[in-house]
Amino acid sequence: MPNGHLLQVNDDSFDKLVVNSDLPVLVAFGAPFCDTCISVDRLQDIAKDRLDVLFAYMDVEANSGTPRKYQFHGIPRVMLFAGKGASEPLAVEIGEMKWGDIAAFIDANLPATIPSP
Repeated sequence: MPNGHLLQVNDDSFDKLVVNSDLPVLVAFGAPFCDTCISVDRLQDIAKDRLDVLFAYMDVEANSGTPRKYQFHGIPRVMLFAGKGASEPLAVEIGEMKWGDIAAFIDANLPATIPSP
């Protein structure tokens, strides 16, 4: 999937689309009932502004395997993954985030060793 687009990931596609991505991936974990979670529409808007990172959304209400794998229960939560087979996140943020917070989170946690396109 090209940069600037939002990936909808689930338990079955998580490793392929996130862990094995060629680019870093910011995953927003949320659910329809979560008022403070980043909405799919808002995440799509954010994705258009950053071409060095892929953006993904996972509905934890419909997908319990990935949250269990990463041992978390609370949302909202974002996790930044390096891709290229690295299954452990580079960074995790719990709680409501605004666009500026997300950009700062990415910039602060994206290693310089991951080349930008």
